[in-house]
Amino acid sequence: MSFQLSPTNRSQIVTTGDRFVVAVAGDFRGGQLHVQFSIDGVFASQGNEGIHIFETAGLRSFESNGEDIKLLWVGEAGAVNVSVTNLSATGLAFTEILGLPTVNSEFTSLSDVQVITLTPECRRVSMVATGSDLRYEVYNVNDGPVLDVYTAHLILENERIDIRVNPNSAIRFFSPTEGVLHVTELA
Repeated sequence: MSFQLSPTNRSQIVTTGDRFVVAVAGDFRGGQLHVQFSIDGVFASQGNEGIHIFETAGLRSFESNGEDIKLLWVGEAGAVNVSVTNLSATGLAFTEILGLPTVNSEFTSLSDVQVITLTPECRRVSMVATGSDLRYEVYNVNDGPVLDVYTAHLILENERIDIRVNPNSAIRFFSPTEGVLHVTELA
């Protein structure tokens, strides 16, 4: 299903099935495309779980548990083309779309805790540990507790993990020997 949304055609309600992909392209001109989920027929008006926002062209996959979604253009200019593909009907496997690599960081830990501060708008990262197993945790930059190396998450040497993070996050990590954490932010 494909739709064009603009200031003159702001919304479209779509029945998607359980799993679907939304692809957006076009001229945003400061506008946004909101993908709003319904719960028992009522569309969410706020919140990260109820509304997902596109501010640039992109591709994202979602699960809706069979509820309808509402595509809503918010802006006074621009126009976008939106394609919704129902993965439930196609039989295709559900794959989380991580995004394009943007900022790359690399820090070495030698028996002390290091911090990688992510860009404020970062929502997903891909990490790999080299040289040693590492312990890490993701936290809000406004929080101050020190990393507890006994309860922090483990990433094994040469293991790559992809995770979702909240805006304004940072990653604390520790290695008992010289280890390097490579972090790539994904748009």
